[in-house]
Amino acid sequence: MNKVLVLSYHYPPCAYGCSIRVVNFVKFLPRFGFKPVVLTVEPGYYKDHAADDASHESTMPADIEVLRTASLEPRAKMGGGLGANANQNHGVLSRIRSAVLRVVQQLGDSLLVPDVQILWAPKAIKAGKELLTRQDIKLIFAVAPPFSVLVIAYWLKKLTGKKLVLDFKDMWVGRNQHEHRTKLCSRLSKPIEKRIVKAADRVILNTDQSYRHFVNRYPEHKDKFVLIPNGFEPQLEDLVKKSSHKLNERRTSFKIMHTGTVDTDRNPETLIYAVKELFDEHPEFAAKVKISFSGKVHHRYIALVEELGLKHMFDFMGYVNYTQNIELLCSASLLLLLTTHDAADAIPGKLYEYLAIKKPILAITEDGAAKDLLLSLKAGKAFYPTDKTGIKQALWESYQDFGRGELKPPKIAVEKFNRQHQTGELANVFKQLMV
Repeated sequence: MNKVLVLSYHYPPCAYGCSIRVVNFVKFLPRFGFKPVVLTVEPGYYKDHAADDASHESTMPADIEVLRTASLEPRAKMGGGLGANANQNHGVLSRIRSAVLRVVQQLGDSLLVPDVQILWAPKAIKAGKELLTRQDIKLIFAVAPPFSVLVIAYWLKKLTGKKLVLDFKDMWVGRNQHEHRTKLCSRLSKPIEKRIVKAADRVILNTDQSYRHFVNRYPEHKDKFVLIPNGFEPQLEDLVKKSSHKLNERRTSFKIMHTGTVDTDRNPETLIYAVKELFDEHPEFAAKVKISFSGKVHHRYIALVEELGLKHMFDFMGYVNYTQNIELLCSASLLLLLTTHDAADAIPGKLYEYLAIKKPILAITEDGAAKDLLLSLKAGKAFYPTDKTGIKQALWESYQDFGRGELKPPKIAVEKFNRQHQTGELANVFKQLMV
């Protein structure tokens, strides 16, 4: 079985979105003839919004080798933990520590290229080179963001001559979130990305939009680019079946569910104001509707809910593990999707989970890949973040359909989004490079 060095900053117990894609590749690659050796950072360096979730580790093959190294970054405490009170259980010292770390993070984001995680590079390059020379590893597979991982992978290829496959979960150059840091970072990142793409043997993209972006930016390397979308874990289908058996009884409350981080880039403010108007106009709506968020929610939105007198309608749960998240989504009547406003080329991983659960979806999103996928599959409705009237009407219509028993699940085929199938596509890329 051929060995592959998997280079990823995020890895369980970190539950950040980047880790879910890579952990599934690691889990299923042995079924396709490749044995992954994972190089990652020690968990103490994950930012405080990355919750501790060991549920993915429990399903991993026992013989997966994982090497964790230190970094030159300041250590960050792993998030507030799991459970309903995660957002509230922060003492004075924790708040001070978080504030200091935010300042350090902001300074690093302003001064370091491509991101603050470049401080992991010295340790990661040293450990990676030792692994590649000590073991018979044929290929390097690097997952970004953070984009410093790609810089590390580039130098490992230069030092060892191994084949290199890059996986862009998000865009680097050309994405507003990165471009808005500083002009210097933007200017320096463009030639760095170009050099790394030139050195790579294959580059994996996960949406049609990101694929076209790379073809247009680097037409001379278009034969390197491969599209492998995000997806859902095979175990999700079993979890959905089990949860469905528990939920056969008639539901009397209309539950709206969102899973994942809600920050200033994923803004539910218009939704909250739409709920407020429905609350004032329809007392029965307020009595029978519950809007739940699992994951960290920015304090400004929690404060807004309290200010508007809607606390009884909203439930901010904090972090829950993967299995609990799926059970919560299965118990919902309507699934809420909030997308990052400056990432038109990206599709959140949670959308694929929503599709597999087969519940109607209400998306608050700009034009882009996520909206295109949702509407093409007829899996729900999408509204601009400023469209309070449309969001309000969709909420009221869904609530009425629910009361009449007419809120039907979308009929969609989701097999192509199974992560085991997608790992097979990745393995085929590896095999082509080893001929």
